Amino acid sequence: MMKITKLPLSISMLSLLAVLSSVQASETITNCTQVIKADGTDIDSTPGNRATGTPVEDDEACIKLLLPFDYGDAPDPLYPSLSTSNGARHQLGTGVFLGSCVDSDPGVMASGGALGGMATKDDISVDTPAYGACIAGDDEDGVTIDVLDVGTAGVSVQVIASAACRLNAWIDWNADGNWTGPAEKVFANAQLNAGINKLSVDVPPFAVVGDSYARFRCSTAGNDGITGEATDGEVEDYKVKISKIVKAPVSLGNYIWLDGNQDGQQSKGEYGLVGATVTLMKADGTVARDLYNLVVPTQTVDATGAYKFTNLPEGDYIVKVTPPAGYVVTAGGVDANTNTSDTDNNCVANSSGAQTLPVTLTEGTEPATDGDDTNSNLTVDCGFYQSKTPLYSIGNQVWVDDGAGVSTNANNGKRDAGEAAVMDGVQIELRDNKGAIVKTATTSNGFYLFSGLAAGDYQVCLTATNFTAKSLLLGYTASTNGNETDANLNIDNNDNGSDTTTSGLCSSLVTLGDDEPTKESPTAIGVAGDDGVGTDDNRSNLTVDFGVVPPKAAPSSVSVGDLVWVDGDADGVRDTDELGLAGATVTLLTATGTPAKDLDGKDVTPQITGADGKYLFTHLPSGDYQITVAQPTGYFLSLGGLDVDEDTNNSDSNCVLDKTGLAKTAIFNLAEGTEPDLAIDGDDNNSNLTADCGFYPQMSIGDLIWEDKNADGVQDSSEPGLTGALVTLTGADGISTVYDVNGKPVSHITTGTDGKYQFTNLTPGTYSINVKPPAGYQLSPGGADPDTNTSNADSNCKAIEGGFQTLSFKIMSLDGKTGISNNSVDCGFYRSVGLGNRLWIDLDGDGKQDPSEPGVPKATITLVDVNGKPVTDIYGKVVQPQITGTNGDYFFGNLREGDYVLQVTPPTGFTLTQGGSDPNDNVLNDSNGITKTDGTVSSLPIKLTWGSEPTNDGDNDPSTNLTIGFGFVAPEGSLQIPTLSQWGLGILSMLLSSLAFWRRRKI
Repeated sequence: MMKITKLPLSISMLSLLAVLSSVQASETITNCTQVIKADGTDIDSTPGNRATGTPVEDDEACIKLLLPFDYGDAPDPLYPSLSTSNGARHQLGTGVFLGSCVDSDPGVMASGGALGGMATKDDISVDTPAYGACIAGDDEDGVTIDVLDVGTAGVSVQVIASAACRLNAWIDWNADGNWTGPAEKVFANAQLNAGINKLSVDVPPFAVVGDSYARFRCSTAGNDGITGEATDGEVEDYKVKISKIVKAPVSLGNYIWLDGNQDGQQSKGEYGLVGATVTLMKADGTVARDLYNLVVPTQTVDATGAYKFTNLPEGDYIVKVTPPAGYVVTAGGVDANTNTSDTDNNCVANSSGAQTLPVTLTEGTEPATDGDDTNSNLTVDCGFYQSKTPLYSIGNQVWVDDGAGVSTNANNGKRDAGEAAVMDGVQIELRDNKGAIVKTATTSNGFYLFSGLAAGDYQVCLTATNFTAKSLLLGYTASTNGNETDANLNIDNNDNGSDTTTSGLCSSLVTLGDDEPTKESPTAIGVAGDDGVGTDDNRSNLTVDFGVVPPKAAPSSVSVGDLVWVDGDADGVRDTDELGLAGATVTLLTATGTPAKDLDGKDVTPQITGADGKYLFTHLPSGDYQITVAQPTGYFLSLGGLDVDEDTNNSDSNCVLDKTGLAKTAIFNLAEGTEPDLAIDGDDNNSNLTADCGFYPQMSIGDLIWEDKNADGVQDSSEPGLTGALVTLTGADGISTVYDVNGKPVSHITTGTDGKYQFTNLTPGTYSINVKPPAGYQLSPGGADPDTNTSNADSNCKAIEGGFQTLSFKIMSLDGKTGISNNSVDCGFYRSVGLGNRLWIDLDGDGKQDPSEPGVPKATITLVDVNGKPVTDIYGKVVQPQITGTNGDYFFGNLREGDYVLQVTPPTGFTLTQGGSDPNDNVLNDSNGITKTDGTVSSLPIKLTWGSEPTNDGDNDPSTNLTIGFGFVAPEGSLQIPTLSQWGLGILSMLLSSLAFWRRRKI
């Protein structure tokens, strides 16, 4: 006798499944059998084989079973892919897969480490078992996705399936490492057929530009989630790239020239008109803005004559040119739209100089013969010539008299080799012989020029403002040695200025005439004696120079701060109860956008704000800076952008968005002793603590439109949501369109079976909810203000003309966490049924109500249920009996749907006419009364259903039944046969009463 131990060689399918239920995916299991006697002794061919515990002969038979699975391969643990993360996995072997094949995956990393960056190449070889025909060891081949540009609708997605299956898919739009964010489930049980399936997705406007990951799962049963097991099919993960649509810029330029022969054509030897300013305007006369919505700055022409405005949106533009004094526009005025010549004059005269006709710029249509591409028009030129009246000029240079490393040359009043020009923008004034200011100019590469002057006496001054706080020459002093006291001596490259900066550094009077020095050098355009604007050399004095000496003492440090805050109401002003914003990265840059350095030459490290939102950069040299702020995800920049220099308000927002979407301040200056004092920002005047930026979180509003069965204005647990209600979010005025945080109009919502609605991505502010319920619904009592009553069980709507609407209410968050959602804005509606008609005297006894038959007055009619019990209306009030009037009419309204019975007590002596018709047959003129065994009169049960009642009964209302009439025979002698005129009056009276009855029903 023998028995089998361990697992049998032959096992049933049921027992196999029982064993496999505890097996991990893609795990190999081993089942073994061993044969021994029933008493436990060995029956091997070698006796005592088991005696030592180490058999010398293996009497076991084993089989190995492999359960093949396909796993996802997005980077784990960021995304759940491995078996330890309950990763998405599909059992193989059914022939359902995506693309050309699917092979098995181990579900673990061979090295035991994390799965990193493996999407689209989970294997380097085809693992067995495999299904289909795998190519190059990669089974991620079933999905092809077109370019994912932010905000683009209908992006093509092509999915190849081996057999019919249901597709569920996700794309991580916000790149936060999961697929649970808004709109990230892009397909839900989409039915695929065998072969190529063409689908599409919409890329949301909030999608984050850069690399992200997508997961596609298809199985026969469908309903697959981000994780977990499916009994067939395949999971494919992809690394995708989200990009931003770049709009091609257009540009315009080219040449402002001195037209010496006045022929309107550019000729050899004619040069650029130095000092002319060129301004770009829109065709309607408003300022032009570039693709970043920045004002296009004015350009000043140098000796090349060239100008160019770039990064422009398509549109119509006008080029305005202001020439130096004494110059007028030459012949021409040719339309640049119709004439693409690059040598003619396109300007006509205007009040300030000249301007072109409107020039249209369109991508891909601009001239291809002007030296650039078809997105740029470089044919817009303007020529000028000098008027015949003799004109004069005076100029030349301002330099730093520091000796250029040779101490004996410092402050010697002469411009020595290596000494640099002052910075651009130093202010120069030209005064007449009485000290009145004639013109102003600023240095460019150290040079200045006043042209278009009449002969006479003039004085040139470096203004005192150059040396004051926050000015370019703060700390500089006058060159005091070797001064030339008489500038008319025409000695070049020496200092002609006075020595007191508080009054400005001024030359002596210079007399301009026809005998000015010639061949002076250097000049702004590099040609000896040429002032660059066409003035005759003998009428131009280019020898009036100024030397300045730089400060010696090292400047004290300056600092800047102060706050990044949660702007709860998004108004750009920090209120006392608004809190700091934690997690914002604040960076200090120079005016050119490079990382700032402190006084020790070290890079200034960016700071991340704590709970108080504060930041502070210290130990800085004086200079021009800008601050950038990268806010935490989910926050948006408030109104603001005021200049830090010009606005010292310590509670406003100074940031604007740049072209990349980064918040930053305008460029501001920090200078020792000039910053806001203690009374403004709480510290000394070497620190500016007014550079603040506000951000707000996105908000949401909901929640329920419900059917108020008992019309009490309170949500009961048994009352359902109302399907088909149209819910619209408006501004506080109840009319204006609302825009979300991305600037898009907020669409209305039609409620589903749960009655829920939700408006998301909203800015803080004041709103109102407008509701249009389905036809036949009436507003429940309520109308509580959502601001003052935050109950989530009441009705907030009030009736307005054309619909129903809440009072305006405010939504905001002071800390960015609480108050970001208001889900208590609800509105209830109800519907009711009714019945009625009249009691009449059946004069001819035929059981039919004729137009001439009068009503039965003073009859009592009572509404009860089918058991004869009193009933209540939708408000819960007991329905009271009614006593008929002269015409015998009655009506019971505001009833619930259900079955009812009418009981009638007529006046004494009145008996019921023939009839007893079914009251549910909707016949208008029959008698529905029956006489019960106890002698009372009632109707048969009447079923009232909203929307199913007759509309041919006089009120065209499917919620009322006005066909339930009762005919009676009057006692003998109680009626007088009417005359013909009485018959007429009776008919007229009945018609009028019917009209009044119908009007009462409508009211």
